[in-house]
Amino acid sequence: MTPSGSLDLSTTVQVLSRRRRLVIRVLLVFLVVGVALAFLLPPAYEGVVVILAPQDTDLFGSISSARRALSSFSALSLLSQGTTASDEYVTILKSDNVNRAVARRFDLAGVYRVRTLDKAIEALRRNTRISLESDGSISVTVQDRLRDRAADLANALVAELERFNQERRVNRAGALVRFLQAEIESTGVQLRASEEQVREYGESRHAPILSAEDKAAAEGAGSLLARRAALQVQRQVLSSYLEPNSDELAQTDIEIGSVNREIAKMPSILMGGARLIRDLRVQEELFALLKAQLEQARVRRVFDIATVEVLDHAHPPESRSSPNRKLVVLGMLVLGFLTALGGALLAESRVRGSGGGAS
Repeated sequence: MTPSGSLDLSTTVQVLSRRRRLVIRVLLVFLVVGVALAFLLPPAYEGVVVILAPQDTDLFGSISSARRALSSFSALSLLSQGTTASDEYVTILKSDNVNRAVARRFDLAGVYRVRTLDKAIEALRRNTRISLESDGSISVTVQDRLRDRAADLANALVAELERFNQERRVNRAGALVRFLQAEIESTGVQLRASEEQVREYGESRHAPILSAEDKAAAEGAGSLLARRAALQVQRQVLSSYLEPNSDELAQTDIEIGSVNREIAKMPSILMGGARLIRDLRVQEELFALLKAQLEQARVRRVFDIATVEVLDHAHPPESRSSPNRKLVVLGMLVLGFLTALGGALLAESRVRGSGGGAS
């Protein structure tokens, strides 16, 4: 001890040297305890699944592809703050829907020895680690006492993700089919009305409605108006399942604005015949576009294709992930040394104190 009562290195070494028997005994006790813990602690194993970055499979997925291509440029990526499909997959994997299904399938309430399914779900989430890589791939890691069950749980989480995606795709496609059928029925009524108006106008004049040049101009205007109407339908479909600030909706709004600027440049059509031809062209092209989209939606509803691409399936691991026996033993030795040091210093202070009192 220094005069101020604090410890320095030389004093500590001297105390340990005088009390080396105590130090050695304490270290041996902690060493034995550490070795026992290293072999008695139950092992844990990790099952790991790696899935590739999800690809766009929606009816209007090309817009998302264009957004991702633009976001590869650093300047433009700063403008894109929306969530990606990979972020969505991570959210689904962490959801109560997926975890509850896995907990029921493996009877995790009994495995984890808890009373309720909610407690089992909480334990499953604690034992699960989901990592999103920079390239969009996702790794799902599940820890369990049994190596086979660790792999099975990881694979089951990905299987439930696939099930959720399939159900969502079918539901979206079904809703889209119903929506497009209603739009086609409405457009068909307007198309027949336009055809009737053109027929009556032609019969009343007993001559061609328009010259070839005027007819071509009216049909061109009709094509642009039909394009805008189709984009507006597309936007309505996207808005049914996307956030209002999503990049897909923003891109569609940009396309609608571009078509509106083209329409604004066209000369106004005031003549009755030209207006009727234009309106007929709008209804014809819009009807054809809606029919094409309806066929795509019907195919999509019955098209059975996996939405999740698994790069690496989980297999029963050969080695445990924890406990690390070397770290357990080393930690116990460090704890034993600190305990021995404290005991040696305490014994030394008592000796000094009793010596001072006797003097």
